[in-house]
Amino acid sequence: MSAVNPSLTDMQRAMQDAFRVHWRLMMFQGVIMIILGALAVAAPVIATIAIDIYIGWLFLISGVIGLLALFSTNDIPAFLWGLSRRPCRSLLASC
Repeated sequence: MSAVNPSLTDMQRAMQDAFRVHWRLMMFQGVIMIILGALAVAAPVIATIAIDIYIGWLFLISGVIGLLALFSTNDIPAFLWGLSRRPCRSLLASC
């Protein structure tokens, strides 16, 4: 393998350099993924529960962040959202 290949783009060279520098981390990740995959095959009920909990937390946190982002914006072009946002703010302000 030659050190300089004129047909490679800059992106390909950057990726090759990153793989060359971080190959141990990638091998470690691969080994961990194989172990977790084997555990998931050996104990599918536990793996299913773990994935359900993970996805549930992911949905919950992203939903809260999405609602916070929507309520923190001032100019929303959606007409129905503008109608529903004002009563929600008045209810939240009265508490």
